Amino acid sequence: CVDIRLAQMEPGDLTGIPVDASSGEAYNNQWQAYLEQHRIERPDVNVHELAKQFQKEQDRVMTWTRPEWFPTEGYGILFVDEFNRQDRLTYNASFELVLDGGIGRHRLPDGWMVVAAGNPISDDEDYNVYSLDDAMISRFCHITVIPDPSEWLQWASANALDPDVINFIAMNNRHLGIEKPKFELNIKPDPRVWHRVSDLKPFLPLHLRSEVIAGLVGRDLATSFLKTIATKDKPIDPRKILASFEEVYEQVVEYVGVPGNNRTDILSASNDLLVGILEKREKDQHPLTPNEGMNLRGYLLTIPDDMAMVVLRKALLWRTCNQELMKDPDLRAKMETHRQTLVDVGAIPAK
Repeated sequence: CVDIRLAQMEPGDLTGIPVDASSGEAYNNQWQAYLEQHRIERPDVNVHELAKQFQKEQDRVMTWTRPEWFPTEGYGILFVDEFNRQDRLTYNASFELVLDGGIGRHRLPDGWMVVAAGNPISDDEDYNVYSLDDAMISRFCHITVIPDPSEWLQWASANALDPDVINFIAMNNRHLGIEKPKFELNIKPDPRVWHRVSDLKPFLPLHLRSEVIAGLVGRDLATSFLKTIATKDKPIDPRKILASFEEVYEQVVEYVGVPGNNRTDILSASNDLLVGILEKREKDQHPLTPNEGMNLRGYLLTIPDDMAMVVLRKALLWRTCNQELMKDPDLRAKMETHRQTLVDVGAIPAK
């Protein structure tokens, strides 16, 4: 673990110091290689003249030194402490560090992870800290750490603190000064955050899933998300629609329901996923098979017309789909009913 304290740093401590790249060991190595090459070609070369020529050919480039603390190998945790006490001048550099795992041309090895710590903002100004903006908040999974008196007592015993101190706190743990922090962040999820949820979810133990996802998208949204994945009311898998529509037919019919008692929200989400799959097939130039075309036609004939048009307005524009879609007379009749809608987007020609 490498521990750095941002409150004690200046920008150069993070980014490194600018130096002339045409100097030092790298420069000397380039010169030696240049000299050896020309000596092989011309054993009688004038070294003084050759040095002048070498200097003329070199582009002078500024580079940045690597900070001494910056890891270059292995694996571990880069612990960035006092994150919301740092000077505003170092704030932008820390953006790149926590998002990209590096600063400038310096990159953390694959086995390293950035973990930051900060103090909560309190109404009584117990801590001289400032709030993080939305862009920085979205770069972290936020976990509130609440100290536990029993853990402190175990630590105190293991580290041979004075027995009288240990016994007093054991009997009066309210005097340990531990309070639940008021650390309510205004977490606003964005595409990057949901990507992170997708990456982490398969590896999260059940007892950690709620806390970690809440740290990414916020407590209320995490509760809604976990409730949704625990219910059967989910969008229909578009791959099943194409591969074997009969397997999901009853589910589609249930969602279609009757006016006033249907789940058009789920069908709409299913359509979005289906269009995404069909669009990828078009980009990959991977046409629908006759079986997939039959299943897609069955799905479009089962859902309400307005929802079917959402798919057809795009799918009819794609060569990988349109030939299969035109095979079914019932589907063609549905298209004819909504001809003007499809003509307006160029999905079918005007008469």
